[in-house]
Amino acid sequence: MTTDCKSLYKSEKNKAYREYWEQASKGVTTKKFNHFLIGPQMLEKHLEQQLKKAVEDAGGWCIKLVSPGNAGMPDRLCLKAGRAVFVEVKQPGKHPRQLQLHRMNQLRRHGFTTLVVDEPVRIKEVLDALKD
Repeated sequence: MTTDCKSLYKSEKNKAYREYWEQASKGVTTKKFNHFLIGPQMLEKHLEQQLKKAVEDAGGWCIKLVSPGNAGMPDRLCLKAGRAVFVEVKQPGKHPRQLQLHRMNQLRRHGFTTLVVDEPVRIKEVLDALKD
C-alpha cells in the first residue's frame, strides 16, 4: 500500500494544529507555533469551537448567531444562568469592522455585555462575564 504524500502532510499538519490548540487553550503560547497564525479561516473556526466547548463545559449555551437583515451582529451569543454575552470572534491581530463595532455599541447601550475573542486566552473573559 502506498502512502499519499498529500494526506500524510495533512495528517501531520492536523497533529500540529491539535498540539497548538491544546497549548493555547491552557494559555501557553510559544514561538514554535507562530506559523499557525496564517490561515484566518481555520484559526477563527477553531477559536469558535474552543469558545463553544468552554462555555458548554461551564454549563452554558453558546449559540451561533445568524441575523439576516442585521449585518455586523456578533458571531456568538453565550448564555448561562440568566446572563447573556455577545461575542465577536476574530483572527489574532484582526479587529472588528466599523459596522461590527457599531452593532456591539448598540448592544451595550441596551445593557448587554459584548466581547471580542481574538486568541484562546480571551475565552476566560467570556466565562468570567457569564459567572453567577
